[in-house]
Amino acid sequence: MDSVIALVIILLIFVVNKRVIGRFFSLESILPIYYLFLLFLLTSGVYLERNVSFITISSVVIFSSTLYFFSILFSNRKSNINFDVSVSSYNRVERVTIILAFLLLLYILFYLPQAVKYVFIESMADYRKNVNGFSDGSSLLFGEGFSLFFYQFFFKGILISLSISSSIIFFVKGTKKPLYLTTLIIILDCFVSFGRFIIYYHFISFVVAGFFYKKLNIYKMLKISSLLFCFIVCFTLFRFENFSNIYSVLFRNVIGYHVFGFSLFDEFIKTNHLIVPEWSGSAFLANIQYVVQKILNIIGMNMSTLMSSELYRGLSDFVYLGKDVFGDDVYANAFYTNLLDMYLDAGLLSLFIYSCLISVCYAISLTIAKQDDFNIFKVFLLIYLFLFIYFGVFNSQMLLLRNVFSLILLGFIFIFSKRFVLYDR
Repeated sequence: MDSVIALVIILLIFVVNKRVIGRFFSLESILPIYYLFLLFLLTSGVYLERNVSFITISSVVIFSSTLYFFSILFSNRKSNINFDVSVSSYNRVERVTIILAFLLLLYILFYLPQAVKYVFIESMADYRKNVNGFSDGSSLLFGEGFSLFFYQFFFKGILISLSISSSIIFFVKGTKKPLYLTTLIIILDCFVSFGRFIIYYHFISFVVAGFFYKKLNIYKMLKISSLLFCFIVCFTLFRFENFSNIYSVLFRNVIGYHVFGFSLFDEFIKTNHLIVPEWSGSAFLANIQYVVQKILNIIGMNMSTLMSSELYRGLSDFVYLGKDVFGDDVYANAFYTNLLDMYLDAGLLSLFIYSCLISVCYAISLTIAKQDDFNIFKVFLLIYLFLFIYFGVFNSQMLLLRNVFSLILLGFIFIFSKRFVLYDR
């Protein structure tokens, strides 16, 4: 019955979107349908056998419905952006992207030989924990303090920005060098950090940028997207060192990882008996504090936590979620989704309020990006917000908010946005 609710709302969005926008899928409908589809996968037991609580279902429905409502409310009815442009104005953006890409390439190449050496010494699980500083806050490769901060925030943040800008340039100008350079850096970073989400960011950035393009070459987009997806799959198998049951590993990492967030959120609510948490307004703000605290740690300073609830601690601990369709016990940690941030402050009320704020920002950005005075800053910001919401199903700390230094490139583009118009009037 719970899965039927998600399907009915999805069908309703299809009908409304076809009537208003003229097509079933658009940038107004993709994200709400994405959230509801993951809710359907969870409640239908496709991967995980679990009874989902009313609060979890309500939270996903509230967020996705609010997002779609404001997107349609602000919509200017264009299905995509017309990139019939004079591409000369993109030369400056392309040069900046290439320069930054080369700098990041030199940076990651510096650590690559040492990373290869450690991979053969330690197990893959221990290597990933030690290189990313999960155990004691210091990294096997990047040390601690500023050097680790630089890698986790500055390098990762700028790399996400390069992923967006190189994807836009690829579709607008047909220039491949920025995209290939960025892809190379991301692949090298995957091997150095043994993480996969950065390539997933790149994959989604590329697909969304292509979705804007009215004269999209579907074959070209599918070819590159397929290559990125195949790399994600192969790297997943390599990382888990499990080739005996490929089907189970892929099922867990494709479907399981997308529903773990809602599952952990659901388990958190049930375990802590949270119906309406006491209002504090601090859970959502803790994302900003996380970045500020990292900066203060570099100079040896500390700050009192904004979080008033100890329930928010220990999100890295593994939690039993039930049995999967293969009969194996399922444990997961650290996901929890952005819904937890919103819910902890005042239950469904705060979740609704924050959903409205995020939805309005996304809807306005989408509307502005479709206006006739197109420029790369508007498209860049829209894709950035798209990633912000899309990857909110994986982590309660809103990963893109941590990467505040990616806004450096965003700010640079904003300063020169008048020179970066998509076409000359």
